[in-house]
Amino acid sequence: MNAWVVAVFAVAAVNVVSAHQVRVVRHGDDRLAGITQVDVVVSVAGDAMRCPIDRSRLQQTAVETLRVARVKATVSEKASSWFYSVLVTTHSAAVGAACASAISSELIAQVDGIPEADRQLTAGAWGSLLVGPLSLIRETAMVTSPASVHAVPVQTALRAQLAAIGERISPAQKN
Repeated sequence: MNAWVVAVFAVAAVNVVSAHQVRVVRHGDDRLAGITQVDVVVSVAGDAMRCPIDRSRLQQTAVETLRVARVKATVSEKASSWFYSVLVTTHSAAVGAACASAISSELIAQVDGIPEADRQLTAGAWGSLLVGPLSLIRETAMVTSPASVHAVPVQTALRAQLAAIGERISPAQKN
């Protein structure tokens, strides 16, 4: 455990030296200000064979819904991005002729930096250091339906989640 903590601080120290990579973490809704572009990462897990959920269709739905909310969205095949990312995950289970899917949509920022509140500490005082994904907004839903039509309510739930995320980002863009 101690070796892991030392490694995290060593990596963070190297990243802090590169000022162009440091992102300031602000707290409250102002951390949504300036988000105009996101990468969309979609993962489908569970019983995909019996619950027909098409990953490419979910990617298309996500990109279209975010663009309607005036957020430039592109599909990313990576698990993360140096930009803001919207992570969409579905996990499905089939029971008889029915399917249940947990759907999660999360807006995250990749952060290498010192939270804004810690910048006010005196020199030499230990503050907090955040390295990795910072969750900004998270929407979840559970959908159950007959397996034959399951993709439709999953896409509907995903549109609602991403529309809610877009509604939170849009007012912050105007700040």
